[in-house]
Amino acid sequence: MTVKYFVTADGAYIGAFDGYLDEDGVFVAPDYPTGGIEVLGPPPSGDGRQMADPATGEWLDYTPPLPGLNRFRFEALVIALGLSTAALEAAINAMPISDFDKAVAISRLRNATTYNRDHPLVEQVRQQIGMSIADIDAAWLRAASLS
Repeated sequence: MTVKYFVTADGAYIGAFDGYLDEDGVFVAPDYPTGGIEVLGPPPSGDGRQMADPATGEWLDYTPPLPGLNRFRFEALVIALGLSTAALEAAINAMPISDFDKAVAISRLRNATTYNRDHPLVEQVRQQIGMSIADIDAAWLRAASLS
């Protein structure tokens, strides 16, 4: 029996698939995952949240997402970074996106009850204001630890 490991195009682990070698030494397995990319190398260890580089087939260390922030913690983060809601809205308004998308982003900023670091809007605003990933991640973790 031969096992092959697959990831999605962005490197998320799909799973391991058992197969067998036929008499000609050709690997036979039914129904590989659609769009899956075979990853060579050692199987992942852990609980299946591993990522791999589809180009090299190397497994990457799993880094759990940063915790979500409630409104209080997010506001504290904004103030600690020397920003304001108005500054974040100005950053959104400066983005090269449609007026409708700007309105949705500003509404999300004003009305969300939970803010997630991995939300695309957070990354877009981070880039727009010129903050480094390390700086926002460190501030995010500090805000998450508030009681």
